[in-house]
Amino acid sequence: MSPEMPGLLVSCEWLKNALDNNTPDLVVVDVTWASTKNCREDYDKEHIPGAVFINVMDAEHTNLFPRNIPTLESFGKFARAVGINRDSHVIIYSNSHTCGFFCSGRGWWSFRIFGHSNVSVLNGGLAKWKSHGYPTTDAISTVKEDSPGHIVGAYNIPFASLVNVERMEFKSVDELKEVFSEAGVDVNKPVVGHCNSGMSSCNTVLAALLCGSPRAALYHGGFTEWKKRVPDLIEK
Repeated sequence: MSPEMPGLLVSCEWLKNALDNNTPDLVVVDVTWASTKNCREDYDKEHIPGAVFINVMDAEHTNLFPRNIPTLESFGKFARAVGINRDSHVIIYSNSHTCGFFCSGRGWWSFRIFGHSNVSVLNGGLAKWKSHGYPTTDAISTVKEDSPGHIVGAYNIPFASLVNVERMEFKSVDELKEVFSEAGVDVNKPVVGHCNSGMSSCNTVLAALLCGSPRAALYHGGFTEWKKRVPDLIEK
């Protein structure tokens, strides 16, 4: 991995080499999601060889939290079903817009908030992978019923934005710092990311940590929760 990006991001070249060398404890997870279609169908047609699929948005959504997180029990069940263990290095990718980061950031944050810190995001997602000419497959990876994963989740609450997400394919930390600076954000201080419902802002948290922020957290409820709970505290 690049020394600038110690574990939070991996390149397509890094992942291809890791897969070619059968790196142990590596689990590649497709977290592609859209509100308009079932993205599991897209995974079934084409994905990175060996990748499994998790719908990290499978949760009880409400008017206050329209993009809610799963329960701890549910998320642990999802992870164990695809063979993720406590020692697994999880590589998250998606085939969504904004260079694959729209859902990848949410997937990464979900693993972190549920206590699994050994998780990275594939820089550029499936589109970048394919642009290198790397293979895809429609073969579905399966986990033997008698050998599911053994991940044990726990809430990592302390872990639990004004950045242009169209520029979210990370090329260098200096470039990211410039984006934050242009938005008036000092990444040398704690950063709290928020959007409308806690999706895109996961990438703000990821980017802030890459830039060396001493602490970056997500306001999960976002503006949807804020405007309903404290409508008098909205600047216009």
